Amino acid sequence: VGGIFVLSCMTSFVFVNVPLFYMISGALLLSREESDRELYGRRIPRFLLLTFLVNLFTYVYRCYPSFNTADFFRGFFAGVMDETHWYLYAYLGLLVCLPFLRRAARGMTHTEAVVLVCMRFVFYSLLPGLNCITNYKGYPAVPVSSAFSVPFAAADILFFPVMGYYLEEKLPWEKADWRWAAVSLAVMGGGLGAGALVNCHEGLRMSSSGSLLRLFSYAVAMATFVLAKYLFTRGRCRQWFEGILKTGSGLMLGVYILEPVLRPAVKPLLIGWMGEGASPALTAAWYCVFGLVVYAAITWVLKKLPVLRKIL
Repeated sequence: VGGIFVLSCMTSFVFVNVPLFYMISGALLLSREESDRELYGRRIPRFLLLTFLVNLFTYVYRCYPSFNTADFFRGFFAGVMDETHWYLYAYLGLLVCLPFLRRAARGMTHTEAVVLVCMRFVFYSLLPGLNCITNYKGYPAVPVSSAFSVPFAAADILFFPVMGYYLEEKLPWEKADWRWAAVSLAVMGGGLGAGALVNCHEGLRMSSSGSLLRLFSYAVAMATFVLAKYLFTRGRCRQWFEGILKTGSGLMLGVYILEPVLRPAVKPLLIGWMGEGASPALTAAWYCVFGLVVYAAITWVLKKLPVLRKIL
């Protein structure tokens, strides 16, 4: 059980990657001065082209030598060519509504940010946790009207970019001290541990959806963002961290794109080096670290190609 708990914590932390990607995107995009013409005339068409190429590559990679044009375009427009690339379509949605989000994020107050986090807690932590308890006791789930929704708190593509901008631009970073790091570590540990405990209590489930492991992923993502900024933007670390962040952010999109497609070929090779009998936790950690290195290296090579340099 201890090994499954550790693996659950690691898996729970993996689910933080996409929220962090959205938060960093929000911190960068929402603070940028960009005309509507540049956004709708250049940025969105470029990302749409990338989405098309990813779908085309995935389709050819998995269906070669057969190719059905009608089947490909149906899958492309429906966004079901490869469900692991759903965030490309979500990111397109973010770009389309970027001018509206800029105005909302720049005018957001501290009270409004707290309200959004509280709403997120209610619907993503409190209610699912209560439903786990009621299910265990044999009672029906806690009912909530489907007509009630808070989009800025419920929709990932709205919540995380806005909160990324808020944490970057509106927190009083000049007052940051060791207590910020301590609180961030406590939130990260508590969020990961709570999700893992609930997951283990529900029968050691390690399903791909990981709904129980995501109970506090938003809190862990926000705490990770704050901790990273606090630790690596102080004193001499600032210039070094900014260089790493600039390089890493330029490669992460490629990593997200390549990993689901190349996983069947790359993962067995990496895990094979661990040998038989390795614990699931060590195997997962090995793949996360060295898989990131492999996919980042492939992305770096692809970005050297003139065709892909501007869109990847």
